[in-house]
Amino acid sequence: MIWSCQQESGNGIGELAAYIEAELAAAAPDRPGAARELSLAVEAFIRDNHRDEALASEYLLLLIARALWAIGEETAARRFIKAQGAVWRVAPPFVEAALARDLSVPHWRALLDARVVQSSATLARGAIWIVDIQRLMGPGRGGLELTALRVVNAVIDRIAGVWDHSQGKGILGLRHLDAAAAAVLGCSCRCRKSSDMALEIRSQCVIRLRAAGQSRGWPAVPEVINLDIHGS
Repeated sequence: MIWSCQQESGNGIGELAAYIEAELAAAAPDRPGAARELSLAVEAFIRDNHRDEALASEYLLLLIARALWAIGEETAARRFIKAQGAVWRVAPPFVEAALARDLSVPHWRALLDARVVQSSATLARGAIWIVDIQRLMGPGRGGLELTALRVVNAVIDRIAGVWDHSQGKGILGLRHLDAAAAAVLGCSCRCRKSSDMALEIRSQCVIRLRAAGQSRGWPAVPEVINLDIHGS
């Protein structure tokens, strides 16, 4: 689903606000009138910041759930994503991004639009989040090993809050890690240098998550896996 605010809604409720208010019925906020107030606020934010821009469903879902959380309706935010996630093709763990205490909405929109970060299933071991390393690196990064590691560090720092609710329990899956490492070094995925680079990127993710766990007080640290090895 893609939304785009292109026209003023005047003094009445706009089409997007009306849609949000109707969809919020499944979340049932506890505050009387909260659904109307929140839907108008989200629409106003989009008109002020994203006029004439196409917005992906994940981003709209993020804004609505974040707005619910901001007015003290965390339970309703969780109900909303649970109810709408399947329809909007968003996995349940996505709620942890919306409710992360240090969430930066602009950074998350950039990551979502680029399809760099995606939520996946929730297992007994916790939520699974996937970072597409190849998309993260982008074109033109050949030979910039240190820059690549800095980019990885920055993204791990940005998304660490998604494991706050599970207290560090979960999985970080790295997709297209081998291809990204090869592209950085300008060699084949099968060369030794490329394998070493992939291992270094994975190790850096582990180190960064451990540091995040210490600063956030997690009793556990997400496991980091290379999805290339697991056939994803």
